[in-house]
Amino acid sequence: MNIANYLGVQDLNTPTMTEARHRWNGWCATEPALAVVAKLDDLPEWSWTRDPRTDDVLRALVRLGSLHGEPLATTVLCWLLVPGAGEIARQHQHLSPAVDEITAGALWLAASEVDWTRPTQILPSVLRATRRALQAELGIGEGAHRHDRAWAAARPWGPTAAGWTYIFERRSAAPSAAVELLNLLEEAIADEVITAADRDLLLDIAVVTDVHELEDATPAPARREACGLGNRAAAAAVSRRLGVSERTVRRRLHRCIVDLSAYAAGGSQNLTLA
Repeated sequence: MNIANYLGVQDLNTPTMTEARHRWNGWCATEPALAVVAKLDDLPEWSWTRDPRTDDVLRALVRLGSLHGEPLATTVLCWLLVPGAGEIARQHQHLSPAVDEITAGALWLAASEVDWTRPTQILPSVLRATRRALQAELGIGEGAHRHDRAWAAARPWGPTAAGWTYIFERRSAAPSAAVELLNLLEEAIADEVITAADRDLLLDIAVVTDVHELEDATPAPARREACGLGNRAAAAAVSRRLGVSERTVRRRLHRCIVDLSAYAAGGSQNLTLA
């Protein structure tokens, strides 16, 4: 299916477009700017003429949808913008097999939420918002950066990547501390103190905590919760990434730290996985 199919506007005989055609004259009475054509069928061809009234027509459709409670008018606006949205989808088609479906949803939301009172043109405003929403869903580009700045700044590394050693060595006066920590995590997994998923969670939270502290540009508190990993914003970001509640992330974090502390002190014989 393509974007037009998902919106129900693939031809003029769909139920959506049939209803819109039936209501066109009434819409023209409510919003006289729409009366540039006698029939809805002729609107796309007219819009291709680059008439200076094009933005007035699009703005009138936005007003019908948001001000007069006509969501069908929003769908008609999307119908006119399908070519532009299709180009956006084409540029991202290698990233997801569902890119057309995601783009269709992003387009309709952008068309329904655009601010018609601002002087900026409707067409580029809607398509920019569509692109950002699609990128946010795909986790790339400006859209992802606006949606979640922490994860946009993060870079995926394997748990034993050399970069971890570099980071810990930069932050520690003792260069061997990073190696010791990574070894501890691997040994704790081997002894079933924590799981590989627990290790990944700890590293995820460490990275996101660093990002948040750098963005806030404020000194870390003298007494740091959860061995410095208790940043609530970091826990919230990781919970969104994993699709679980923040409370679950913080509970797992606390359990991992308690178990690792006991394990490092030689008390692993009494530990059990939760």
